[in-house]
Amino acid sequence: MDDGVLIGEVPSIDEVEWVTLGKEMRKDTLKTLNEDAKGLATLGSSLLLVYTGALTLFKLPENASYLGLGIMAIPIVLWLVCIFFASSINFSELSRIYVNDPNDVKDFIEKRIKEKYDKLIWSRRLFILSIAASAIILFLGGTSFQEEDPAPQTVQFLVSDNSSPDFKNASISVNESTGKTDPVKLIAVSDEAYKVKVAQGTVVEFNKDMAKAIIYN
Repeated sequence: MDDGVLIGEVPSIDEVEWVTLGKEMRKDTLKTLNEDAKGLATLGSSLLLVYTGALTLFKLPENASYLGLGIMAIPIVLWLVCIFFASSINFSELSRIYVNDPNDVKDFIEKRIKEKYDKLIWSRRLFILSIAASAIILFLGGTSFQEEDPAPQTVQFLVSDNSSPDFKNASISVNESTGKTDPVKLIAVSDEAYKVKVAQGTVVEFNKDMAKAIIYN
């Protein structure tokens, strides 16, 4: 200090360059945030289409329960919120600013940078959560969300006299007086055959032509 004058060190060339670089980076911050947000919104939209397309391709929603459909919708909601946050960074905002006041300009820019940065952080977090949730659901293949198969129906078959021995050979008892089989569990029906489960637990499949009619109990 000499006569009230502060004498400091002359900054080096490297220090001047670093300060200049810092000012340029700060000046471009808003532009960088906007570009990052656009890229994230575009990528999020693309991955949302991939996820919904995968659900359709694997036909996961077709036999899903209401709970399963709700779980499958979680990534979709996350993607949409992520895209909203990313897109909102580029939304225009009406603000009163005095361009001739350096402090007002500085405060405005600092506020805008913080708002955009916070939204971008939330958008990135949601992006990661969306990817994780989508991957888990697609990896599981929706098997946990499928409705349980309904219990087999109890049925009886009306058989002709000449088919009665064939039913008995297949361990299906037939009442000779009524021409009806004992009750069995109907497991599946195809164009040509019935598949049933008898009282002993045996699964039997026989041609539809062997039965005159089917009686649902």
